[in-house]
Amino acid sequence: MPGRALTLIAAGAAAVLVGLPLTLLLAVTVLHDRTDTPAATAGGPLRAAAVPAPYQDWIIVAGAGDDRCPPLSPALLAAQLAQESGFNPRAVSAVGAQGIAQFMPGTWPTWAVDADGNGTASPFDPADAITAQGRFMCALLADAADGIADGSLTGDPVRLALAAYNCGLSCVRAAGGLPAIGETRDYVTRIIAAVADYTAPTPPPASGGFGGRVVVAAQAWTGTPYVWGGGNEFGPTTGTDSTGVAGFDCSGLTLYAAYQASGGTIRLPHYTGDQYQQGTPVAGDDIHPGDLIFFDIDGPLSHVGIALGNGQMIHAPRTGKTVETVAWATDPYWTARYAGTRRITPSEP
Repeated sequence: MPGRALTLIAAGAAAVLVGLPLTLLLAVTVLHDRTDTPAATAGGPLRAAAVPAPYQDWIIVAGAGDDRCPPLSPALLAAQLAQESGFNPRAVSAVGAQGIAQFMPGTWPTWAVDADGNGTASPFDPADAITAQGRFMCALLADAADGIADGSLTGDPVRLALAAYNCGLSCVRAAGGLPAIGETRDYVTRIIAAVADYTAPTPPPASGGFGGRVVVAAQAWTGTPYVWGGGNEFGPTTGTDSTGVAGFDCSGLTLYAAYQASGGTIRLPHYTGDQYQQGTPVAGDDIHPGDLIFFDIDGPLSHVGIALGNGQMIHAPRTGKTVETVAWATDPYWTARYAGTRRITPSEP
């Protein structure tokens, strides 16, 4: 929880080291990381089934971060929430940390946000707290990267950011790295070890270039439920499904596959009609694996799938179905509704 370990250190050490300035106190208790410590993985897309359904979308969005914090990920935030509160939005710690992300009352106002638009920004509101957690971690990761770059900090940015979330940024800065505070080190170790449990399966490498990678990314989610509005760049989401089930709709699957296959450089819009405006048109039957195939089902350009080759495609069909492969090119239902194919290609570096 933000600042908890620093609070405990101040209370416990003061009785023994009365009058010592904070920098000297931390100098006594700090043991820097070895320079050969492997970099901590920040995880990746969220394994939705590992977290309570009401929090999945908020974790995915908060974990996307921005250009200041590339190590941030939904899986990292989920592992951190599990350590902080066990996903309990009403949790209150012995030192007063509050909510699912365990913000201290003094820290919360800096990062408070009314993420769900209900008129109140509260650490006990999971949407607000998870969004604030993402903003806070993003800032801490940026601070850690800057400190490593200018030589004032040593260590790994993910470990340093997690430590700062627990004991405070001033604690890490004074230490010049990861402090030798038992609670903080245990906190960091547990979260890093748990990240893999909250990370979605990574598709194996695919042949066939970008198109092949699009195919593999989509096939990794075969059997995932169809959810209207479901899916984004990082995996399945609950979309507009009131049951809380995470999944993909047709365009959610394609935008996910394109983003993953391109290493995050291609962000397709979610609306199928808008996706049809991307890339370049494919003439005739020159359809390659990874191309996007469009159909007029419930209206013009209302459905999209991903070509697999040999007249097959993978798609998220409709409510009650799951992500599946079909032979569309020999099925009159699909051929009668075929509207065109687009080829999406990543920009050259």
